[in-house]
This record gives sequence, structure tokens and C-alpha cells, in this order.
Amino acid sequence: MIGANQFLVLPLTFLSAAFMPLALAPDWIVAAAQFNPVNWAVEAGREALVAGPDVGFVAIRLAGRAIVAVLAATMATQPSARTSDLPESEELAAGERHETFTVWVRIVQSSATHEEPMAGMPH
Repeated sequence: MIGANQFLVLPLTFLSAAFMPLALAPDWIVAAAQFNPVNWAVEAGREALVAGPDVGFVAIRLAGRAIVAVLAATMATQPSARTSDLPESEELAAGERHETFTVWVRIVQSSATHEEPMAGMPH
């Protein structure tokens, strides 16, 4: 999970004004930063810390981030096509789990109890 998060966050951070002013960045980074929610947060944070912040500037960027968060949460909580399109005969009975979950639990349990080493792993 951490790897997947970093796979997304690190490129977005490098394509923002977090490490370098956009005035010094190449044109393609400036263009990407306009659509980058991480850059919106960086710009809003910097503007909020100045003596006379432009509240509209900060509000627009925070609203944009809120919209992206709502869209991401909506997409993340939708059932996958694989489980929602199953015919009724293939639906899981109460207490039954998908194969992927069962395999993952078995791997975690066996590595936690050290009863069976995983195949291909050194003993």
C-alpha cells in the first residue's frame, strides 16, 4: 500500500512547485503543475502564510482539492466490475470470501506463525 501511494505522490510532488519555483521549471512542468492537486496545495499553503493572503486564491485551490478528493473517494468505494457483474449463481455465500483474500490471509497467517514457509522463500 505504501508503494502504491508513493508511486502516485512522488511524481506529483516533483511536478509541482514544492521543490523549485515554477518560474525556473521547464514549460512542460509548468503545464503539468496547473492540473496537479499537489501543486494546488503547495500554492495555497504558501499564499496562506504571507502577511496579506489572497483568500480567493487559497479558496479556489482548496475547493479544487476537495473536488478531487470527493471524486477519488467515490471511485474508490464503487464495487469493481468483476464482483458487480457476477451472475447470481457465482455470488459469494454469507461468510465466503474471494480467492485473493483467502490466499492473502493464508500467507499472512503462515508467516505470522512460522509454521509453513512460503514456496520459493529461503528457510
